[in-house]
Amino acid sequence: MAEPEETNPVIWPTNARHYRPMLDNGLHLQRGFDVFGKNLLSDDTLITVLEVAGKGEGSSESIRGLLLLAHLICAYLELVEQTWHKENFEAGLAKLHQAKDKDMFCLINKFLVPAPNTPIRNDANRLQIGKSELTRLFAKLEIPYSFALCLTQLHLPYGNGSSTAYKGTHTHGKVRASYHDTWYILPVRVQYKCSDRRQNHATSNARNNQMDPLHFLHLQDVGVDIRSSHIAILSRHYLEEGGQMTLVFNFMDGRWSHAADEPRKRLHEIHEWSTRGDGDLDPNSVKHHPLNAHFIYFTSAMRWWTNALSSVNEQLIAYETLLQNEIDGDIDTQATDTYSLVNQALHAIAAHLQRYNSELSSVRDTLHALQDYEKRCRDSCEMNSSSDSTATTHTDFDTSSTFGQLTTHLMQVHTFQHELSDKLQNILALLFNRISIANDRMMVMNGAKMHAILVATQEDAKISRQIALQSQELSRAMKRDSVAMKTALLAMPFFQQSTYLSHASKFWIWV
Repeated sequence: MAEPEETNPVIWPTNARHYRPMLDNGLHLQRGFDVFGKNLLSDDTLITVLEVAGKGEGSSESIRGLLLLAHLICAYLELVEQTWHKENFEAGLAKLHQAKDKDMFCLINKFLVPAPNTPIRNDANRLQIGKSELTRLFAKLEIPYSFALCLTQLHLPYGNGSSTAYKGTHTHGKVRASYHDTWYILPVRVQYKCSDRRQNHATSNARNNQMDPLHFLHLQDVGVDIRSSHIAILSRHYLEEGGQMTLVFNFMDGRWSHAADEPRKRLHEIHEWSTRGDGDLDPNSVKHHPLNAHFIYFTSAMRWWTNALSSVNEQLIAYETLLQNEIDGDIDTQATDTYSLVNQALHAIAAHLQRYNSELSSVRDTLHALQDYEKRCRDSCEMNSSSDSTATTHTDFDTSSTFGQLTTHLMQVHTFQHELSDKLQNILALLFNRISIANDRMMVMNGAKMHAILVATQEDAKISRQIALQSQELSRAMKRDSVAMKTALLAMPFFQQSTYLSHASKFWIWV
């Protein structure tokens, strides 16, 4: 019998604008978020929201705790930083929902550790937002179901999408767009200095499962660990009001805050640059562009990917050098153990490189989808502005060169990944050749030892044959002696002259 909750599933979040029963399963999403909240969400809520307001608007609140979150940068406007806790979450959420004419940027991080000696909280590996707050956030902002579902399936490499909300009709009878949403899961691989150089994570569960690319990859000779993470970004552009709302869920490990906090610093750099008016571009044309934050996250991700792949390349070179040096060495038990360890490590790297290929392909598709999203925003803004002079457009900033540069950089990284896969296959072939040579040498050595054993066996056979011949001669001599004794016994009656032999009692038989 089916359970009641399956007969009448409760749709989560509790909004219906983006829900499509033919594509989405509310019950499945709700169950997925139960697991997501249990494993990845904290009991406390600490969100930092940066509002781009005019001079005198809003008030800046001090940041509590150690969580540093990214900011949205716009030139010539005041950056008002607000911190949301459980107490003021509802008020902040209402303001975020109504501020359609402002640029607001929210980032939800894990607990960022600013210094190595900073005490680490028990929930440091969880996003700093409670499950109830996340539910209300998604419901109030009518977040697409597909984005919420991908948050619960971070193990899948692909994840991006877009949607458009419509409101009213155009003066000529056409449907009028209200806002565009675009979202994606950005997979990243970041290298960190190995935290266990002495034992090389020998006691770690992840170290014992290096074949799983969702775990970190330990590079022993380079002394770094390559850790996987994800950054989930949802961006909403209000076409009529001209505002921009961006949500970022950063799953990067907070123990290495310099990487997780890098986008925030780069956003500050944009603010300083646009304020000074440096460069050839008009700062006023860049400051409101809806893709500023996306460009920053993509370029940072490409740099992280490049550094990680460079470390993999150094490790592969170290393994290749080791195998080349071992070719002319002696074959012993230690060398055989080395081949076994290298073989295990190379297959682990191969598993990770296969995953890297899938993730970089996902980044490529996401970049193309982001370019389509930017075109839709342009077209919608131009359509709205044709009938409404107050509508805000962003057509004065040409992003084709920016997308071209991002595409070229991504192609370089992806090509580098393919080269590493080919190099890995060559090293595996070298390893197998080295193992074959070692086996051949062992066979030769075993053959020489077997030849020595056979020679010794032949010598033993010769000695045994000589012993047999001597035994045969001895037997013949004993036989001759026996015949002689019998002859003497039969001749005794003929010796009559002897007094001793004249009596029959003196006869004796030699047997």
